[in-house]
Amino acid sequence: MKNKLLYRRKITPNRRETGIVSMNSIKKEKRLKVMEKLFSIALGLVLPVLLVIFGTIIQKNEIYMIENLFTKPMGVLIINLIIFYLIYFFFQMIINRPSASYFITCLLYLALPIISRLKYDVRGEVLIHNDLSLVSQLGEVASFAEVSGYTLSIIIFVFTFIIVTTILIAFQRTNTNRITSLVSTIILTVLLSFVLFIPSISNKLLTDLNINMNVRYSPNILHEKYGTILGFYANYKLNVVTRPNDYGKDKIFAILNSANKEKEDNSHILKKSTDDIKPNIVMIMSESFFDPTRIKDVSFSEDPIPTVRKMMEKYTSGTLVTSTFAGATSNVEYEAFTGESTSFMPYGTVPYTDLRKELKNADTIQKVLKKNGYKTVGLHTYDGDFYNRRENYKYIGFDEFKDMNELENAGYYGKYVSDLTITDNIISELEKQKKGEPIYIWALTMQNHTPYATSNYDKEAIKVTVSGDMLTDVAYDKLTAYINGIYESDRCLKRLIDYLEESKTPTIVMFYGDHLPSLYEAFYDTGMIKTKDTSKWTTKEMLDMHQIPFFIYNNYNLKKEYNHNEVLGAMLLGNRLLNEAGIKKSSYFNFLDTINYLALRDRLFIDENGSVSSEITAECNRKAEEQKMLQYDMIYGNNYIAEYDKIY
Repeated sequence: MKNKLLYRRKITPNRRETGIVSMNSIKKEKRLKVMEKLFSIALGLVLPVLLVIFGTIIQKNEIYMIENLFTKPMGVLIINLIIFYLIYFFFQMIINRPSASYFITCLLYLALPIISRLKYDVRGEVLIHNDLSLVSQLGEVASFAEVSGYTLSIIIFVFTFIIVTTILIAFQRTNTNRITSLVSTIILTVLLSFVLFIPSISNKLLTDLNINMNVRYSPNILHEKYGTILGFYANYKLNVVTRPNDYGKDKIFAILNSANKEKEDNSHILKKSTDDIKPNIVMIMSESFFDPTRIKDVSFSEDPIPTVRKMMEKYTSGTLVTSTFAGATSNVEYEAFTGESTSFMPYGTVPYTDLRKELKNADTIQKVLKKNGYKTVGLHTYDGDFYNRRENYKYIGFDEFKDMNELENAGYYGKYVSDLTITDNIISELEKQKKGEPIYIWALTMQNHTPYATSNYDKEAIKVTVSGDMLTDVAYDKLTAYINGIYESDRCLKRLIDYLEESKTPTIVMFYGDHLPSLYEAFYDTGMIKTKDTSKWTTKEMLDMHQIPFFIYNNYNLKKEYNHNEVLGAMLLGNRLLNEAGIKKSSYFNFLDTINYLALRDRLFIDENGSVSSEITAECNRKAEEQKMLQYDMIYGNNYIAEYDKIY
């Protein structure tokens, strides 16, 4: 009997099947199932909303953004929820496991805000669609990031939240099937397409939802108003290249003809060096180099850049108004090489990654110099594959390129290959060149790249001390590290100048920095900027944060007076160097001699009289439109400029 009872219990474990269960137990079980269902629905609705909030907090690093989220148009929240559930049901359709699908969705959904936050910490700018072209080099980019303790705390909290809620969902007994997920994915995809990707419908829907994405050249503002996901989309939508209405061969030829005539009429203004000398040319772009004595209420135990200051007092020199801040070195490089302005390109364009095919058509100073009999050599103290330089330099016009792995006797200063290494390699290349065969050497340094910390160096390397009552401990440490880095760079520059002073071979050296360093704390503590958000800087702050010293040295007599107060935008650097060396130029670089402005970047414009404004003035607009047209021709158009050069 006992065995039979055990057997009955084994095959009839459900109390309802034995008829023993009371009606109260049945009702209680039904209530539990209803409660579980309601709890699952609540999780499905509340958790995505919380993740939208967390994404916003990560992006802005500000708690008050929680309140701002609910003052935004309700359409922003609706679109974000559509995107979240679209990702969720897509993975649910594949793996059919709610907790795993939720976990993957959270990671993917928050990936953009996290990456955008890290970029913002380094450059004060949010993530935009062009940055995805660097996804293959994400590891390299991530190594430059400096994560604040507060940012890290928020990210850790969010990931903890994701893990805890994933475990909670895993214990929910939810019946799912792939068909339901497939149908949901299709419906949400169609809905999202109507809202965002079908112009005839989306424009009206976005307007009805009170969402205005036409905030041009302000991705930070778009992200702040609508969050990372929609801000990312808005920047993409705003930056589609369109063909100019009057673009054509006749228009391009007319612009160039007019520029040639204008240049001939003003030939007495354009001074040239001795025509029978083809000097060697060295062009050095020093990573994050600027004049730190410009920082308010801060003093140093000695001048960190005595050599640069001496060269600026003696030779052609002035101020470079760079086109970037705290990053995007390759854009400054591209502008100096081509004479083009990235301000005329879609916002956030990175030519070395976004225009790799188009580089073949670009007119560059390297190509001009090669036509004038120069050998062109590029040297870089970092990985040549970063920004695709190894491949791009071939299109730009370099005969040879050596990166950190190919330089002779490479040594390190801190985390990066030293400026001493690149100085010695410049000297080595000059000595290898045969007499009467001029060489152009491009040298791009890396020594003073972020992150900045005195812990990166031996104590003996700290030779210049910093004083400033307004500096926090973090700002003091970073500034001290940076100052000693450029102090060493200045000493290496002196080594090169001393060598050239003893050399009998005519040589020109152009020296400048690419952008200011990411010393936000020092700039903020001393009042140079009022906010880290670059999109909110005033015109004065824009000017202050984009000024770099430059000089053009030579070791032979050019028999001319030197101007010590020149102002140049990055796009004019290469052209200025060609003029200094007396090089016969192509039509586009001749055109640059006729423009009536000195510097041009987003929200910062300087005309030929030195007047500063936030945008192009009416007096300069015609020339600016002509330059924009010529750039379109070389990058996106039919390259009629090359045809013009063959004829004339």
